[in-house]
Amino acid sequence: MQRRSVLASMGLAAGSLLGGTTMAQSSGSADATATPDRVITTLDELQSTFRPDGTLKPGDRVRITDENAPYRTTQWLDIDQSGVTVVCDGAFPLVKPAGGANVGGLRVGKHRRVEDVTIDGYSHHGNPSEQSMSEGGFGIGSFAVDSITIRNCDIRRTTPYHKHNARNSGVIIGRDTDAYDVLNNDFDHIGDRAINAWGEYGYVAHNFSENGFDRMISVEPGEDIAIVNNRCAGNGRGSVIGVGRKISAPKRILIAGNIATGTHRRFIYCNSTAEWTNTMVRGNIGDGSDSTHPGIEVRAPHSTVAGNHLAGYGGAGVLVNAPRTWVRGNRVWDCGGPGVQFDPIESPMRYKAAGLNGAFKSVAQNNHLWRNCRQRGAAELQTAAKRTRLLNNNVIGTRNGIAGIVAIGRGRFSTAAWNVTPHGADVFADGGPTRTQANL
Repeated sequence: MQRRSVLASMGLAAGSLLGGTTMAQSSGSADATATPDRVITTLDELQSTFRPDGTLKPGDRVRITDENAPYRTTQWLDIDQSGVTVVCDGAFPLVKPAGGANVGGLRVGKHRRVEDVTIDGYSHHGNPSEQSMSEGGFGIGSFAVDSITIRNCDIRRTTPYHKHNARNSGVIIGRDTDAYDVLNNDFDHIGDRAINAWGEYGYVAHNFSENGFDRMISVEPGEDIAIVNNRCAGNGRGSVIGVGRKISAPKRILIAGNIATGTHRRFIYCNSTAEWTNTMVRGNIGDGSDSTHPGIEVRAPHSTVAGNHLAGYGGAGVLVNAPRTWVRGNRVWDCGGPGVQFDPIESPMRYKAAGLNGAFKSVAQNNHLWRNCRQRGAAELQTAAKRTRLLNNNVIGTRNGIAGIVAIGRGRFSTAAWNVTPHGADVFADGGPTRTQANL
């Protein structure tokens, strides 16, 4: 199978922020009006079709009707044939496991490698009050798969409910999945994460989650990933979007046009000690009035944070804790800490192998920062943020004597130039306030 590169679609994804044509409108392998090879109307038909040794054949198009929904399943529903398309009627829930069944929903490529699978319109209720399973009750899982599309699905209350790291997310994309689209799905009161993706070459767009638990969207090691135009309304425990972990090295990541409201920790969290390439966080809108954390936190080298709108977060608007990061053209207001803050790393040894140290060769430029720094002492002098540039920023109405932009530390060669601070708020660089001709 020829892998699809998300980079090839980034221009299309960016255009969709302004209402243009989107991949969610154009992707998918089958015409929704095509005649199905089989039509399922009973529980027996459903379970006999979707067994590892069931009647499903390569290339089958299956329609699951809502004639006798909800189907109270007693087994997993397995797709272990290539080229299969599953189209479902719109009732919710279509599938709700029977009491004590201790199963989840659909599994794709669990028992053999498959390719080119589409799931369209599937709806699932995990029925946690009648299950005793301690983990594993996800809605849809992709395992050994080359190219899968999951779209227009509705998944709620996966089992176990509100337990972290229990394989109970709405959609799970496994490590052995290449090329996945997760498009236009709804998640409500999910057990853990709405979308938990480990595969490569992914496009996650136009999904909606409310009353979430941990992250809405989590992407672990992978490359060529676009997370575009998703919406989150409440995520009680975790960040809305989280990418990477300390041991991973994701590459070519686009996070653009997402919206977050309601309770959540950070809006976007990029975390990796490894070298990243071409990571872009652009055009996202977050309201963090219930958060005590930064709006966007970047701990991944070689990142760009541009054109985001962030309001009400308890920490900094944008917190950078990694080298070679560019923060440009963001609008940040009413946050607890500085609008933009360059911090030292957790440990001075963290980037030793790469010869890097803290916020090194990073830039904050052309940001509009208004009425931030509610908290006294939001900035402290710590280890060095070296060669950090603070240029052409507009800082208005900071409070408690705390700067709107901070490059923490006594690092050498940091500069603050041509920043406008009409109400007397300082711009901090190299461990102290720096004023130039343009600082009013």
